[in-house]
Amino acid sequence: TFWAWLSNIVVTMHAKTSFAVNSIGEIKFANLYFSSWFSMIIAGLQMKTYTTKRLGLKPKSLVLIMWFAIVKVTFVMFGAGLHIWLNIADTCKISNGAWQKQPLSFCNRTAFAVAVGITGTVVAFVIMIFRALRKASRTQVYVEMLLSGLFVIIFGVAAFVITSIGGPGQSVGDLYIATWLSFLVSIGVCISCYDELLRDDWMRNRRLRKEAASATIELATAETSG
Repeated sequence: TFWAWLSNIVVTMHAKTSFAVNSIGEIKFANLYFSSWFSMIIAGLQMKTYTTKRLGLKPKSLVLIMWFAIVKVTFVMFGAGLHIWLNIADTCKISNGAWQKQPLSFCNRTAFAVAVGITGTVVAFVIMIFRALRKASRTQVYVEMLLSGLFVIIFGVAAFVITSIGGPGQSVGDLYIATWLSFLVSIGVCISCYDELLRDDWMRNRRLRKEAASATIELATAETSG
């Protein structure tokens, strides 16, 4: 079901004769647009539940779910940016055949969206696989917190560059929504990793207190017996 809805997304939103959005990603038919996305999200959650049960994976922390969310939204960001790029690529050439050199041109902003989207997808997917197949060590959580913090900066800049006036995501559509969601979810991952480290510290201190209390009781018992 998930793959069927994913194929539907490609046809209705990223084909040359898209039904739901125009050539630069602006929504044409809101009902079709939002119902397609909600259907794919629900199908994705169903697939995740089935896969977890089928592979015998234990339920993971909120951090894993949020990395999975980053994979989804950055892939949408990549696809939406690529859709716009394929429609404007010919207009981005100047007389000498080179790409436009203005740093904040519409063409360069679109290329930036594609690059940020595919980078976020690949990095988040690798981290998600590591989280799913092995228990996260304290060092890994530190690395994830640093990477998610870097993502906050990157996606924050992307939100400014892509969704501001003159950018490919200035109008509400796939690129606009995916860019802002990437920024917000990255903040959530960074905070969740920090909370995970604090929880690990609390559990460690609790264990040490129990061990110290047990040692004290044993020592007192030994002295009493003696």
